[in-house]
Amino acid sequence: LDVAYRRVEVPSATGVFSVVGARPLSWGGGIQATTKKSWALLKELYGVSTPEESTGVITDALLGAVGPAIVVAHQGPAGLGEEAASICGRDWTATPADFGDDDLRDCLASARSIGVPPAL
Repeated sequence: LDVAYRRVEVPSATGVFSVVGARPLSWGGGIQATTKKSWALLKELYGVSTPEESTGVITDALLGAVGPAIVVAHQGPAGLGEEAASICGRDWTATPADFGDDDLRDCLASARSIGVPPAL
């Protein structure tokens, strides 16, 4: 099931929850790490061709969630630490860095600002 850039409502024994997919083809390292080829493929497959569109599509999917929302992403959001041991930290090179995604960070910040607490 491809949930990239969309929301799927899932029935359960206790009600409905939503699964929201973040940006596919993410290599981590934020928007600046996304190559022109990746953006071209995202445009072809999902109609998303800019960082702003990416943030907007994920945010819209999350804000339309029914019940609790689980966000599925290859990388976590940017802003969780720049150390190698950080949850989204780059630990495979001599120079550690925050390797989270900016669009996911911005989406989650928007959701939190209006009282929507997603689960990751």
